[in-house]
Amino acid sequence: MLFTVERHIDKVINEPVHKHENGQLIYMRQGVCIGQAEQNQWLIQKGMLVWIPSNVSHHAECKYTASLIAMYIPPEIAVFWPEKIVLVDASKLAVGIIDKFAFSNIESSKANNLLSFLLEELIQGVPSNNLLPLPEDRRLVRITQSAIKNPSEKVSLREWARKVGACERTLSRLFIKETGLSYKCWINRLKHNEALSGLRDGLTNEELSIKLGFSSGDSFSHWFQKEFNSSPRSMRKNLLSSGSVAKF
Repeated sequence: MLFTVERHIDKVINEPVHKHENGQLIYMRQGVCIGQAEQNQWLIQKGMLVWIPSNVSHHAECKYTASLIAMYIPPEIAVFWPEKIVLVDASKLAVGIIDKFAFSNIESSKANNLLSFLLEELIQGVPSNNLLPLPEDRRLVRITQSAIKNPSEKVSLREWARKVGACERTLSRLFIKETGLSYKCWINRLKHNEALSGLRDGLTNEELSIKLGFSSGDSFSHWFQKEFNSSPRSMRKNLLSSGSVAKF
């Protein structure tokens, strides 16, 4: 059975690792969410969609204020939806369909048609850089977890090769195979998400430069402008006005 839940989060909520038999489509109406699933981390901002397939374990920790709509797609329908986590900007059509399911009674025949349109909008959306794929290879896990714990560290793939007992070429090939990203691009995407999260927490450019391993606040600002086509100041203002962080 398909059902939709509107959630307004205004207090800390901690949930253990769990999974749903239904597929889950989340539309972020307000705030910022940081999610963790088996092979992905993601940061979902206001106006974005994240699709979590059936039976994919994920962790939920919500704090402060956020507003979202969660659609639970039954297994017999979700089997035709993407098998992996998908994170995209929500189109106007997708938002309209989600609102229709959330706030109206819809006949079964019409519901199936609307779900087909919604699936098409999800698939055709441009994948967000806020999605951080996580590898399974034990050597890559060691590398990525170290970077996640300390995003300011500057360790080359050649150095990591010596530490984990593999050649640099092998690690490079595995990064692309398991994450779809080169080591350098993966590290950059990690900084991408950490920068957004830090700005949402009100950190200054200087504080973020230290946290992310930049030489100065100006150096961080230059990187951020190139990465987001926006100044840290503008993004900070936008994030602070969209509600606080919620973790899923």
